[in-house]
Amino acid sequence: MLRIDRTTPSDQGASTVEYGIVIASIAALILAGVVAVGRQASAGVGEAGATLGASSGQLDATAAATTGQPFVAPAADTSGHQGTGGGSTGGSVESGTQAAGGGTTGGTTGGTTGGTTGGTTGGSTSEPSAPSTALGSEAPSAGASRTRALSAADWSVLSGSALINGTTVETTRAANVTWQNTSVMSTPPWTSPDIALTSTMRLVLPPNVTGFGYGLWLRATPNTSTRTVPSAYSFQVDPGTGNRFVLKLWDTNGETTLAMANFPAGFDPLVDNEVSVRLVGDTFVALVNGTEALRVNSLAVLAGAKGQTLNKTLVLPTGTQFGLRAWQKADAVMSGTTVEDPSA
Repeated sequence: MLRIDRTTPSDQGASTVEYGIVIASIAALILAGVVAVGRQASAGVGEAGATLGASSGQLDATAAATTGQPFVAPAADTSGHQGTGGGSTGGSVESGTQAAGGGTTGGTTGGTTGGTTGGTTGGSTSEPSAPSTALGSEAPSAGASRTRALSAADWSVLSGSALINGTTVETTRAANVTWQNTSVMSTPPWTSPDIALTSTMRLVLPPNVTGFGYGLWLRATPNTSTRTVPSAYSFQVDPGTGNRFVLKLWDTNGETTLAMANFPAGFDPLVDNEVSVRLVGDTFVALVNGTEALRVNSLAVLAGAKGQTLNKTLVLPTGTQFGLRAWQKADAVMSGTTVEDPSA
């Protein structure tokens, strides 16, 4: 009988090829899986890096904004003492301006750089500082200005007589009165001894009368019983003191002149002038029509030196009220007054 063997050499070759194809397919699947896992791991590392970068950028922006603070002259700096005796003050004006500019630039640049380095999230999510409280106890709403315009309700007459109408305060000495001290004080009291105040002001004098002047009370503590201001600073536009700007201290020793500076050429106290004063900590600066008129970099040092000269101990004012004063035959008008707490 004829027997046929079904396992021929050609059949064996085909089986080998099939096994090879199966093994190659398995290898391809394994390789594809490895590649997919690698991509997922890379994506995870990238996301983590972006998150860390954003956090770093936000911290950099916050730190830069914190360091970009307004300049306050150091208490030990006494270069402003040149104002005593009628000379113009100086010495630290340039350094103060540069320091202020440097702080602002540093804050802006640092915040921008931090935000850019850390990514869009880090640069845009830093939170603004909380608004401060100005006059009274109610804080302004978010985004509101810290500057407040004063109206008639914010003033009261302490001594003498005055007309208060809207945003205008005008002292009114009677024609037959040759001497009158007039003080119009802020009410309610300012919430801080520090203040930045700006007002349009002018002196009013009877015909053929010269001298006298007007002033601003600062850090005042009025005595309502005696209708006086026994403790305060006063910044005065004072033709009666040789056409000078004058800073005085009022305490139990009476009034003491701390510093003086001459009127600039062409200055006329009988017309409207913009007067701005800034009293922060131990530093006082006055601007008239946008130009610095008088600066004291350390009130404590200046008062101490003046007290030694006079053989007295001068007591620095600590009150929280401010106001307008006129004396003798003079009257004064102030209008459009705005105030701000610069220390907030």
